[in-house]
Amino acid sequence: MSSTSENMQHIKALGHLVSIYNQCRIKCDENYNYSKNSIDIRRRVFSQISNTIYSASLSLNYHEGHLKFQEYWNRSTKDSIPVSDMTIHNKEFLIFAKIGLLQFPFSVLENYCRLLVRALDPEACNKGTADFKNIYSYLLTKCNLIKYENILDIYRLSRNVIHNNGFYFHRKGNNEVVTYNDVEYSFIIGEAINHVTWEFLINLLEELSEIISDISNSEIISSISSIPDNIIITD
Repeated sequence: MSSTSENMQHIKALGHLVSIYNQCRIKCDENYNYSKNSIDIRRRVFSQISNTIYSASLSLNYHEGHLKFQEYWNRSTKDSIPVSDMTIHNKEFLIFAKIGLLQFPFSVLENYCRLLVRALDPEACNKGTADFKNIYSYLLTKCNLIKYENILDIYRLSRNVIHNNGFYFHRKGNNEVVTYNDVEYSFIIGEAINHVTWEFLINLLEELSEIISDISNSEIISSISSIPDNIIITD
């Protein structure tokens, strides 16, 4: 389980990430003259990812302020629990928070990419329903940003192990090794991956803010007048 000093460092880094995404949204508003109520995905993608990062920060703060203390558990449970159980619950909570930071920004990114592809060409990539690898490869090619393909490969492959409790499998039985910034990331059939740390996710999400900005500011995407987000209306 992460130490207090490590978690506080992560909280600080996550706060910095929230600021980065908020600044990206503000700059996007200025470039496109969006109102705060605009539902254009090029604006909302930054707000949505910022919100997921902030939720991860809240989780770590809650852990540091409450969950690590026996007094909290004494107040919150009918019967006192042993320290060994408290330790397990704390560990599982932090895993839950970290998986959320892996999964939720990925979902936002995938929605963003699929909407852009459909805006570019409604018939492309099987009407925007193709495998996500095909979606972002098509989009990056159109935007002349193919340099980002490897990092998105790493993100996709890392996220996909969620389906197998952290172990890598592929329907064709293929191992994959992807290099980015001179670092090799190995995905071996039947083996768990071990690179998805808080540090990895924080660094990945910082780079992702640049990737999204470059895509949205590319000539082919910025020339589209409106790309509305998928909105679920609730009472």
